[in-house]
Amino acid sequence: ATVVRIDGIRQMMGDEDLKSMVNRATTSLSAYFSRPGHAMQVYFSRDPDLASSVIKSMMVTPRTVSRRLNLDLDDVFAEREAILPKHVVHEAFYLVLWTRLNVLNQQDMEKARITMATPKLWPTAVDSQNIFVAARQIAVTHGSFVDSLVADLRNLGIRAYPLDGHE
Repeated sequence: ATVVRIDGIRQMMGDEDLKSMVNRATTSLSAYFSRPGHAMQVYFSRDPDLASSVIKSMMVTPRTVSRRLNLDLDDVFAEREAILPKHVVHEAFYLVLWTRLNVLNQQDMEKARITMATPKLWPTAVDSQNIFVAARQIAVTHGSFVDSLVADLRNLGIRAYPLDGHE
């Protein structure tokens, strides 16, 4: 699975712009889910209580720069930290993209069974996943799926970033 962070859109939108974007997104993203094998989960969080800490963390760099320049702007930063949380809400939006075994056609599955056979001395584990089946083919397919979907989101004006294991 790959987690994709959505950071919003690159422009202000009215109702008609939003409707147009939704129609274009429906058209471009439906191709990924018209066949079995790919899935998408959506996570969205909205928390007004986190606004204060988000604003404070955003003010760290400007405060640091002003101190280095010997500028006394603490009152400006304090005012922003007091007023902005009343108008700002913390939101987080993530997509989780999955590629499953049934993404492979019958021919690829047969090839995978032959090339990814379990090593001879590998212990038997009855109720576990078979980590050798089609891993390479699915990884390539999943990578293409993620790259294409993220490119389509970006073409729609959506700021989308696949996360690595450290984010």
